[in-house]
Amino acid sequence: RPLVKKIDDSNLPLYKRVRRLTLLRATDLLIWFLILNLLGVFVARYFVNHSDDEEQQWNWMTTLYWATQTTTTIGYGDLNMPFDMRWFQVFFTTFGTAFVGAVFGAFAGLKDEIGSMRRFYAWKRREISKRLIDEMQGSDVDARVDQYE
Repeated sequence: RPLVKKIDDSNLPLYKRVRRLTLLRATDLLIWFLILNLLGVFVARYFVNHSDDEEQQWNWMTTLYWATQTTTTIGYGDLNMPFDMRWFQVFFTTFGTAFVGAVFGAFAGLKDEIGSMRRFYAWKRREISKRLIDEMQGSDVDARVDQYE
């Protein structure tokens, strides 16, 4: 039994389907962004709490600031971090860069998916006509109807 019930949106207008799809994709990306940043915050808090240097004692907001800057690959370099945390930052920056690339790819895929949804919606609303049949036959028109037409 599936965890999430599939919603039949075939009766919804196109603009509501597009809105729903966009909201679902944006929500999905936001959840992954929060999970990645929370992972960075908690691991960074571990390293910061085990540091002896007073300048490297970050509070929760500074740790969240560091995780967000590193995930989005901005990385101002304005924070002094514990030496042991540098190896984690290498991996975290790599995941952050991959995440940003995946976000851009997801938005490009969303644009394609919306375009495909619009084309299918327009195609589904067409009525059978001589022009539609001519368009579906393609370039190899032989005036006969075969098994695929």
